[in-house]
Amino acid sequence: MTKKRKNKKQRRDKSRVLHLFKEINSESVEKIIMRLLELDRDRKRRPITIYINSPGGFTGDGWALVDVMEKCRCSIKTIGVGEICSMALPILLAGTQGRRYISKRAFVMIHPVSIGTNDYVSFVKSRILNAEQYEKLYDDYVLDRSDLPKKILEEAKAKEKWLTAKEAIKYGLADKEL
Repeated sequence: MTKKRKNKKQRRDKSRVLHLFKEINSESVEKIIMRLLELDRDRKRRPITIYINSPGGFTGDGWALVDVMEKCRCSIKTIGVGEICSMALPILLAGTQGRRYISKRAFVMIHPVSIGTNDYVSFVKSRILNAEQYEKLYDDYVLDRSDLPKKILEEAKAKEKWLTAKEAIKYGLADKEL
């Protein structure tokens, strides 16, 4: 390995800052999960930071990331910038309590669950049941980890609900403004 490549690898190993700046899918979360697992092996238990600016995405992939974040022994600081939409919200909430930040111009968006399918009726019925399970999991998680009133969450399921950074802090979706 050349000296230049070795120095780059050492810098990357020392970096404990991760980014989720795209749609949540198996590819985007795989890299973050692999890096989290690698960083969590650090004996010093130094904090990890995850910046989030995401339109949301696939719920199964998002919950996989949330599960890994919750199992990490290191403190995880989450920072919402830009838009924290849909499945990106539980990822923001999965940060260590007191270390969930949002930038002053960021927005949080909550919306009804989508099943996004053009399949056969039997497949659609199955997807609806699965979507209802994901919706309950999402609702329970958001309500458990924030002060968001159930009424506002229910309103958001009727149509999209956009919250400013100040509203996100007010409802406990983030702890502090960055």
